[in-house]
Amino acid sequence: MTETDTDALRRAREFAESTGNETLADRLDGRLADKEEAVRTIVELRNLIETSEENGLGDDPAVGALRDQADALAEEHGLIEEPSAAEQLTEDHGVSEAAAERLHEDDRARLAEALESLSWIKNTDGRLDGMARHEAEARRDEIEQLLDHNQMSAEALMQEEAGETTQQFEAALAADRSLDVDADKSDRILAAELRDRRDAIEDDLDDAEHALLALELTEEAERIEDRLERLDATEGV
Repeated sequence: MTETDTDALRRAREFAESTGNETLADRLDGRLADKEEAVRTIVELRNLIETSEENGLGDDPAVGALRDQADALAEEHGLIEEPSAAEQLTEDHGVSEAAAERLHEDDRARLAEALESLSWIKNTDGRLDGMARHEAEARRDEIEQLLDHNQMSAEALMQEEAGETTQQFEAALAADRSLDVDADKSDRILAAELRDRRDAIEDDLDDAEHALLALELTEEAERIEDRLERLDATEGV
């Protein structure tokens, strides 16, 4: 329970007393006293934990027990603070705290919704067929517009120590969506290399952990197929 909730409990107690309901006022007094005592205990526990960590005892099982006790008390008395929207973005999706704080409240909400949707897409349809692909494309466009509006890169958006999924997200947004080929090679050699790349994409799709990377790979495979069709129309390929 937050400080505001504690104040609300105090106001409820005062109102009960003003109406002459002393029994209810006494009960609320007891709840308020319990809560205030819990707050004091939690503060003392966390101060002791902090001091212990500064003294190099952070991994001591006894300090771990102190943390468990502080967390249990906070949960029991409703004193666990809800994370802010910016903190939630960092916790759920790996967005850097600095970037999340920079975003306007509406943009944070849009980004969280887009990232949540992309996570759901990859978990339910890794090959992005039909509606899943349409949704992934729409979410990619939304994120790109959001980044452009806030003059922010994908690299700046995410935490520096990013996991594999986040790295794939950044790579997908930064991808060059043209088909890079060596114009000096013969059509036959170029076609062989493109077929090899097309086959490799199948393995890459199996390893793609982020929906945006899966989308980029799918689109690259389509560009390759389109180029191969044109090369196949060339004599001797």
